Amino acid sequence: MMNMSRITSKYQVTIPNEIRHLLKAEAGDRLMFRVGEDGEVYIRTVKKVSVDELAGSLRRDDIKYFHIDEVRRSTQEETSQRSVDKERDEE
Repeated sequence: MMNMSRITSKYQVTIPNEIRHLLKAEAGDRLMFRVGEDGEVYIRTVKKVSVDELAGSLRRDDIKYFHIDEVRRSTQEETSQRSVDKERDEE
């Protein structure tokens, strides 16, 4: 398979349709370029991933996790307590 494209004055390139289909590339996707030891350039698509799709992807069994609401409540309580303690110290 041989496809060609021209580099514009802004160094942009149009990806030929056949290549775009092989990469399953869509508007908004990012492309990753890698140069192999042989000097060949490899291209692959990097799809956009939503936060929901990433949920739990970094989870480790040796770490205790807390729900965000619990963290917020705890932070607010600690901040309030620090304010009270500061006021007492100033008296």
